[in-house]
Amino acid sequence: MNKLIRSVTGICLSVSAILMGPSAANAQGTICPTPTVTVSNINAPFCPEGDVRLTGPVGGRFVSTYVRGVPSNFTPLDNIAVDASGNIYIPDIQARTLQKITPDGVLTTIVGNGFGSYPQGTIGFSPHEIGFDSAGKMYALEGINIVTITPEGLVTRIAVGNHHGFGAEPFSPSDTNRMYMPSGIDVDRAGNVYYADYANGKISKITPAGVVTLIAGSSIGYEDGPVSTAKFGNMRDVVLGDAGNLYVIDGVRVRKITPEGMVSTLAGSGVTGDVTGAGTAASFSNPLFITYSNGSLYLVDQGNLKVKKITLDGVVSDYAGITFPPMGNYDDGPVTVATFKYPYGIAHDNEGNLFVSELRHGAIRKVTEYAPIDYYIWSNGESLQSTGPIIESGTYTLQTVSGTCTSAPSLPVVVTVNPAVVRPSITSSGPLRFCAGDSVILTSPSATGNLWNTGETGQSITVTDAGRYYVSVITGTCTSTSAYQSVVVDSLPHNAIGISGSPFTVYPGASYTYGTQELSGITSYIWRFTGIATLIPDNNRVTVSFDSGATSGTLSARGVNDCGEGRAINVRLTLVAPVGTLHGAQHQISISPNPGRETFTLQAESDMQNLEVLDNTGRTVHRQSISGKTATFNLVVPAGIYTARIATGRGVSVCRLLIK
Repeated sequence: MNKLIRSVTGICLSVSAILMGPSAANAQGTICPTPTVTVSNINAPFCPEGDVRLTGPVGGRFVSTYVRGVPSNFTPLDNIAVDASGNIYIPDIQARTLQKITPDGVLTTIVGNGFGSYPQGTIGFSPHEIGFDSAGKMYALEGINIVTITPEGLVTRIAVGNHHGFGAEPFSPSDTNRMYMPSGIDVDRAGNVYYADYANGKISKITPAGVVTLIAGSSIGYEDGPVSTAKFGNMRDVVLGDAGNLYVIDGVRVRKITPEGMVSTLAGSGVTGDVTGAGTAASFSNPLFITYSNGSLYLVDQGNLKVKKITLDGVVSDYAGITFPPMGNYDDGPVTVATFKYPYGIAHDNEGNLFVSELRHGAIRKVTEYAPIDYYIWSNGESLQSTGPIIESGTYTLQTVSGTCTSAPSLPVVVTVNPAVVRPSITSSGPLRFCAGDSVILTSPSATGNLWNTGETGQSITVTDAGRYYVSVITGTCTSTSAYQSVVVDSLPHNAIGISGSPFTVYPGASYTYGTQELSGITSYIWRFTGIATLIPDNNRVTVSFDSGATSGTLSARGVNDCGEGRAINVRLTLVAPVGTLHGAQHQISISPNPGRETFTLQAESDMQNLEVLDNTGRTVHRQSISGKTATFNLVVPAGIYTARIATGRGVSVCRLLIK
């Protein structure tokens, strides 16, 4: 663990801080670290509180430089690896060495003397990739051979390649069944080594006993399907994933090989590009190396200067790096602004951190995903990202809350305030919470030397806006700052945007629902109707029922909060009554059964012409032409109240229809 201890003393204030602590993880595995506290303005004049402020971190995904300058130059075909202890291994084919960087930053050379000779048990080799089994045994792709490497640097060949055929075998004088051009390896927990032989378009497995088995591939090309007929064209790397599945970078595609013997394209269109999305809709540009961590795949998309994430369903997204970064830039920070100059190798540790090597840049970058911080808990009771200016002596700590994950307290920041100037106390002319349009006067106890955080210098200020207000009183070379006063301004309700929903032409016996937009700053809504109807309000919605005796009228909505009522929004609801009722027609129309379901019979005193049935929103759910004084119709709709409109030679009658 790296620690930074800062101690500052002065006339009136001293600060000491241990700024970093260990990390934890939430249930989803996202890092929920003990927060790092930043102390600012520690070089300010040390009067009672100086202007010391403490600031907590932000959540999200960040790119940082893990190590830079050693080795000074990475070269092609170098992929890094991380063991269970967090050590990073850097194979370098130009230096012909394998180096290790510990979590404490100690660099050592494991094997390599810079020469190309390769006697058994010693090394002057061309390392490409590293893998580990569950016991921590190290395997390496070295040139066209596969070797094991002990912690002491002893190298043993377990498979020898040449340029004359396919396959691999334990190190022996035989020249048969050997690898041609291996390009990527991975090792499972049992010590089985999987390698991609790109020159043959095949993938094989070597058991700890030295037995070689062809896993997939028939020849050079591109074809999904059974492993015996599938084809691979330009394999760069291979990685083991979940449930025994193998994933292979093949050109600008990522292919999947299942334990059941099927090959499919997980992601990639086969055309160079920079497109995120699902499956073959996505595209890459020169993807190089791939790793599997916490149920997802991550690959270096070098041509796009990015790290891409691929879910096991094949959904591709940008994980780190930006499109078209400024030429040559090398920027740490949030992934929305961080840039890679020439990303190459990739690996992950047990905590889910990604490490990316920068080709010819002498650096390893670290991509860490911190849980987004929902809120902050300071030991002095404040809940913002920053607290201060610090005005009281004490030990300050910070906890952060991310979803269900609450961090451990940060390591302490100790602040000592030595009193020298009387701390001013602000008085107010009235309540600090008021409605918009009102104001409050804040007054300093000192007639001179005042500096408000608004920039004003008088003894009093008039406040009309919400915020935190404090005053500093300058006496000689020291400044004393008051506690802040929080002013809250409640706004008047917003005017409603409008009333919408059901039609504004309504019928007797029906119910209609209307609503207005739900806005912040409104605690409730008042609905009114100038005619006769039954209103059932529900916050920003209302149901209006036009039962017997109902009339037309104006419906209005008005927002309300503690500062009053907003302006009303009105609409006119016009009740259209049945002709027989409004004009005393000498005919009657009946629907039976009513209530009923599905099949209904109409009877009238005069010939009917057509039927229309509407729901309570005014939407037509059934329409048919009819002839005669008796008719039957079928209606399959949800239970509720509907309106039937029947046209006859005498006019239009409207009836209420109840569906059970």
